[in-house]
Amino acid sequence: MTFSLYNRFRQLEKVRVDKDALEGYLGASSTDGVLRTGSNLSYTDGGDYITLDTVQGIGTGDSPTFANLTLTQNSDTITIAHDGSNANFKWSDGDLALMTDEGTNTDTHVSILGKGTGVGLLEVYDTDEDSYITLGWKGDDQPSITCDTTPTEFNLLHDRAVDIKCWSSIISGNPHFYTYGFKAGDARKYLRQRVEADGDALIEAENNLNILAGGGAISFGNENLSTTGTLGSGELTVDSGAGCSIIIKGTSTGNTNIGWIGFYDSDGTTRRGYIGDGSSANDDIYLGTDTGDLRLVASGTVILPTGSTIGNLTLANGSITDSGGTISFGSDVYIPAKLLVLDKASDKGIKVDTTTPTYGWRDLLGDVFSRNTGATKPTFTTYRDTLLDYQFAAEDEEYFKFHIPHDYVSGTDIHLHIHWSHTGEYVSGGTVTFEYEVSYSKSHNQAPFSASVGTTFNGTASTTRWQQIFTEVQISASTPDGNQIDSDDLEPDGIIIARLALNLNDMTVSQGGVPDPFIHYVDIHYQSTNIATKDKIPDFYT
Repeated sequence: MTFSLYNRFRQLEKVRVDKDALEGYLGASSTDGVLRTGSNLSYTDGGDYITLDTVQGIGTGDSPTFANLTLTQNSDTITIAHDGSNANFKWSDGDLALMTDEGTNTDTHVSILGKGTGVGLLEVYDTDEDSYITLGWKGDDQPSITCDTTPTEFNLLHDRAVDIKCWSSIISGNPHFYTYGFKAGDARKYLRQRVEADGDALIEAENNLNILAGGGAISFGNENLSTTGTLGSGELTVDSGAGCSIIIKGTSTGNTNIGWIGFYDSDGTTRRGYIGDGSSANDDIYLGTDTGDLRLVASGTVILPTGSTIGNLTLANGSITDSGGTISFGSDVYIPAKLLVLDKASDKGIKVDTTTPTYGWRDLLGDVFSRNTGATKPTFTTYRDTLLDYQFAAEDEEYFKFHIPHDYVSGTDIHLHIHWSHTGEYVSGGTVTFEYEVSYSKSHNQAPFSASVGTTFNGTASTTRWQQIFTEVQISASTPDGNQIDSDDLEPDGIIIARLALNLNDMTVSQGGVPDPFIHYVDIHYQSTNIATKDKIPDFYT
């Protein structure tokens, strides 16, 4: 190997071999110009050899100074140099191998040391030397691998199908593996994982933890999935075979035996409903709403076991029993045959209006046709076009009979009403005075017809020709006056015999004569249970 020394040793002049020296020899005289010296280098002319005195600093305690040092073997070189800012170590071919030659099987240690309180760092650059990663220490107790701000990715790669492991050699404690990011406008936030002392793995996010799958599904094996916070999922499918699929338990504090599923709006704070163990006061399972109605929707039938109770309703043998509440159904509810069975009592039935439930009204129809054969009978005459109806002059009267139906609500009041009109073109107002007289009897050989009662009542005329007018009067009451029947006596199959008369015609006209009114129907309004009685004879409700 040939060593070439360039530049100078400290303040020495240049040293070189003259091109005119004799072959195999260095020049031996001070006049042949083969070897020239400076003030710090001398020689002795020995004829066939030259003896050089010791160069200042070499072999002593001083360190020689070089601008650079090149080691050459064949055509390959190693250069050690300093550019005024940084030291450089370069080689022209092959790899750099560092190996100790101590002993037989000895580890090689390469140390990079900081000076004073500094730390050792190793920087590795990219092809154009504008980006790098640093392997070293952050402070005096945190080893780290960092990169500058220009790289677009940081990759940890392996070209074989083997595991990549990150672990600590400690025999106690449970260190975390941290991944950091920065929340906009806030400090950095972490995702960390570790293995607990009992061997369980823990993944923890400083904020929310979102798990996303580009393929649309996140699959778990037969493991249990537990959460003590909020679990967000677009669609959660659980397939555990036999046994429980999802177990929800109360926490270790507060109401420890309460666990439920809550249903929230997209704001994450407005709960709309819940299902689960909703109270520590009992062992019941609750299905409830916080803001709206509760709807059960099924493409088939909603099935509840026999003996189930919903509020005041008890399901037994396919029937619904009301123990004091109200059964309400929506407008789109279909009730299959044999499903709805109501109590047989006289005060039970189907009401209308879910806000203020009440029994609805029906009519007992009284068609007007000539039963009266005397001078006071109404006239069957032309009403409109070729249509005929009964016209009542003052003092005309007609007779009617009404049968109390089996859906009558016991003890409720009944009301007699008249459907009437007139054909007068010039009616300007006024009234007509009707008079009713009624007698009532229970059926099934229970009582005779009562003494008749009645009174007069007025109807106001319309100024419109052929306008149907409605006039009504109450003819029964639980505490009747002398003109009414007792509502408490009314029951199915009872008969009301009635007489209706036109006492006075006080309609007014703008010209011409006063027309006589036409009476089209005489009816009774009654409240209906909308169901029949259990029995056809008294007592109808046993």
